Amino acid sequence: IWINYWSKWYWPFLRDHNKNEQDSVVPFLRRQVYDTIYDWNRIKDTEDASAGCPTNHELELLNSLNRVHNEIDELGMEIHMMCHLDEQTKIDSKFIQSLKKKLSLFIDMVDTHMSEEEQVFFAVLPKLVLLTEKEW
Repeated sequence: IWINYWSKWYWPFLRDHNKNEQDSVVPFLRRQVYDTIYDWNRIKDTEDASAGCPTNHELELLNSLNRVHNEIDELGMEIHMMCHLDEQTKIDSKFIQSLKKKLSLFIDMVDTHMSEEEQVFFAVLPKLVLLTEKEW
């Protein structure tokens, strides 16, 4: 049951989620950081600019998310490959312990990453004053 859950739901969902962030969300936010910096002289005195101008720090925070996505993808793929059992796969205590070890590490990585995402988005989004309500 667990292997079906991992293979058919959890891993494809998480992988698509990370890919969407890497391919769409992070590049979009990086572009918004650049646009805000570029237009800062025009918008710095507006009420929306109270959080201050974004800097390279915000760009580095966004870049760090992509590095973690790659690490999560690598370990997730290892676990995914372990879940593709065939008749010759011996499910013994060594296999179970290896799978448990990888899953524990994976869970810790995803949990840490989710916390980092919250911190990064909380630090970056208030400074992107050019975002429209629809983009939010």
